[in-house]
Amino acid sequence: MIVKGIVPPLVSPLNEDGTIDVAGTINMIDHCIRGKADGIFLLGSCGEGSVLAKAERKLLIETALKGIDDRVPLLVGVLETSAKKVVEEILDLEKTGVKYFVVTPPYYLSTEVQGEILEHFRYISKRIHGKLIVYNIPSYVHSSIYPETMMELLSIDNVISVKDSTGDWGMHQKALFLKQEIRNYDSKSFMCGNEDFAYASLSLGADGCVPCFANAYPELYSRMQMAAKDKNTVGMVQCQKVIGDLKEVLSMGASWIGVVKYLCSLKGLIQPYTGDGLPELTDDQKREIRVKIGKIEKKHGLGNTV
Repeated sequence: MIVKGIVPPLVSPLNEDGTIDVAGTINMIDHCIRGKADGIFLLGSCGEGSVLAKAERKLLIETALKGIDDRVPLLVGVLETSAKKVVEEILDLEKTGVKYFVVTPPYYLSTEVQGEILEHFRYISKRIHGKLIVYNIPSYVHSSIYPETMMELLSIDNVISVKDSTGDWGMHQKALFLKQEIRNYDSKSFMCGNEDFAYASLSLGADGCVPCFANAYPELYSRMQMAAKDKNTVGMVQCQKVIGDLKEVLSMGASWIGVVKYLCSLKGLIQPYTGDGLPELTDDQKREIRVKIGKIEKKHGLGNTV
């Protein structure tokens, strides 16, 4: 199966005591699939994959597998500090039925040496049965995968996709141009992980995007994906304008993850609690967000949350 289209990087719903909110997880999955999401991505940056304990991650994954029920692919982030730790975690997760794994370069003893990044993924690919999605997010792992390296990684048999969240349009654009030169590309994909680039990236041939606001507004991104497929530039630009307005809300809390969770809570999907180390929103911040998001939804005709 090719990973493409709109894949929300699902928030991890939590109860007030920090335990996994099982009902909330099911609500989020159903909400995203009703919004025509093409996959679900657990335990990435938005999913607090680096924060949750192993038992919490396992319960979340097991809940998601049941909730998805093979309707769309489930991608699971494996954010570890070494290739050996990644392999160990993936082999354990494969026993639960997970088939798709999102993996970054090492993020503690990080490197900018592209050959070492290649060897990191080659080492992993030889030792697992599942499929790999390469996750390029230099702002978090402190290493950047260059466009040429991204394309070389796609030549590895069980590497099926690259999710590029570099935040550097020049690098992202170059990767898209290089992608067009690859033969036998049909079994691979290139996903945009930066919402500011969504319109431009899809216009240049990206196979989909992984946007945090798709947690609350999956139908917005599905509409944009369809407009890209139809080469409807006007429709794509309209969606990008909405995204631009939504992005203003992210800065209204100390934690952008907390803001996304709060938007989902306003829709009655989950509780707004974040994991250890992430600050909760204050009452004043919540009030300001409700006012702001209400104006945005009214302006663009989005489904009301307030």
